[in-house]
Amino acid sequence: QGKILVIDEAQESEKLGAYVRYMKEIWENQTVILLGSMMSRLFRKGIKYPVGRTKHLRIFPMTFFEFLKGIGEDLLLEKLKRWSVDEFLTPPFHEKAITLFDQYLKVGGLPEVVFLYGHQKNWEAKIQNLAFEYTEDFKRVEGEERSSIFEQAIKRIAATLGSPSKLSTIIASHQPGYRWLPDILNLLENWLLVYKIPVETPHPTTGGRIPP
Repeated sequence: QGKILVIDEAQESEKLGAYVRYMKEIWENQTVILLGSMMSRLFRKGIKYPVGRTKHLRIFPMTFFEFLKGIGEDLLLEKLKRWSVDEFLTPPFHEKAITLFDQYLKVGGLPEVVFLYGHQKNWEAKIQNLAFEYTEDFKRVEGEERSSIFEQAIKRIAATLGSPSKLSTIIASHQPGYRWLPDILNLLENWLLVYKIPVETPHPTTGGRIPP
């Protein structure tokens, strides 16, 4: 009857993935939306993936332009969109753009955090709470032992942001948690907390030696 069924944190169910194919086959006119930060866990071992029965939508955090729109900086946004070498920003707008971009790097692009920032509320506390929730979520999925490595990885990545980094940049290769890092980084990428950017060099043959 025109209603949409939405199931949040769908990956928490051990059985739901097995029913997806029947949602499509039996509920022909029913739209079902499954939400979750780790949807790869929805189809666990032994659950057949429903090929051709699903549509995927990956939602990313706000870009800088979306951040500006979210906090009501429409005039600056329009000026940045029209920017060109011939139509440069005046010093006041340039200064404002640099200041807000620096703030965007601190606030990030999560809608709820941006909303709090735009309404001059405590967005820092929200980020701290989210970091705690991510750690607790990781602890629940991967166990207590790895959770400290998870926290250390986030802090080290933040400290070396924008610089080429190897696994040993995050955790020394002789430390016990080093072997868990690839799995942890993969999870951080799936949660869109980390972006891995390959380094491009003018000499492709040597590019492989430079870590992302």
